[in-house]
Amino acid sequence: MALLTIVDAVRLTGVSRIQLYCYLKAGRISRTPEGCLDTAELLRAGLMLRLPDETPTVSVRHEETPSVSSDVSVVSLTMQERLIEILQRELDAARLLLREAHERETQLIQMLSQMQQQNQRLLDMPRTPVPLQTAQDAPGATQTREPPGERGTAPGRAAAPATYTDAGCSRGDAPTYRGPAPGAF
Repeated sequence: MALLTIVDAVRLTGVSRIQLYCYLKAGRISRTPEGCLDTAELLRAGLMLRLPDETPTVSVRHEETPSVSSDVSVVSLTMQERLIEILQRELDAARLLLREAHERETQLIQMLSQMQQQNQRLLDMPRTPVPLQTAQDAPGATQTREPPGERGTAPGRAAAPATYTDAGCSRGDAPTYRGPAPGAF
């Protein structure tokens, strides 16, 4: 059979040079020692050989346009109409998504504005002082403080002073507790 260069093989088979090199690398076709391709190798690889395109004759003038069969234009027109319908549906879907996103954005902006107004109202409100807690008022304290004079005194007995200063004592000479008085019970 005939020997061809890579460029000639590309022209005869209609396959790209890259594809021919891929076939060579994969071992689907092989080269001769001179680096040419045998047409038998190309046929064995399943490539179809075609004759090179004929050059146009002089009788075909430049102004003449070859006639196009009406079947091709009808098919093209039908395909174009289908393509227009598909694109129109996609455009409508995109507009719907855009409208939904705009509504969602408007709603979020409105919610943010409401939250800002609420925060501003809270900041503008006068503050009430927080009452200070003493050790006995703290949560979990077991002792309750009674006003002086009402603390478990028996009728006719005087109440104990509430503080050291009420008793006329300083810290150094404060009375010490020694338990209940004998015979108190």
